[in-house]
Amino acid sequence: MTSVLYLSAANLADRLFFKDFVHRFSFGHPVVVTHAGKPGDPAAVRMTTRRISALLSEALVHNTAFTGEQRGMVKSVGNDLVVDKSAIEKLLGIVPVLVLGPLAAADGQTIVADGEALCGALKEAFGGSVMVFTDNPLSPLASKPRQVDTEAERDRLIALYEEERVAIGRAYALRPAWLAGPSNMKL
Repeated sequence: MTSVLYLSAANLADRLFFKDFVHRFSFGHPVVVTHAGKPGDPAAVRMTTRRISALLSEALVHNTAFTGEQRGMVKSVGNDLVVDKSAIEKLLGIVPVLVLGPLAAADGQTIVADGEALCGALKEAFGGSVMVFTDNPLSPLASKPRQVDTEAERDRLIALYEEERVAIGRAYALRPAWLAGPSNMKL
């Protein structure tokens, strides 16, 4: 089973989050890690993808980094992203963690894809659920993994954790999804 993890722009900007993510997150089986991208700036997306991979490598997490347009792994067709599942599975047969940057091939060009849309396409290709993280790793919402798969659960969590409205909404949009902090979510 392959898991899909999504790192938001807030996660990418938070050093405390990254410290917990690379040193305390438990990678138990193959996982694709994707992240938010800077619209219109493929070079920034490539740099972020390599940065995530480098931080994981420093923590001795065996991984590799690619952006979606490489090897045709992600293509933009109309308004949809199409994922080449077999190419990704081939890489995951070599390394257990693939950091996949949100770039897509479209009509001979490279475009910055929406990171959440890429996460959704990966979820559809591999099945199962997505793992997303709270925007603040010290939020009480991050104290334990929570599945956000119904509107009622989303509304209940927003009523309790208003400061995490965006992260809760992201988890609901990518449902079925797990929402937690990096130190207490395990694969």
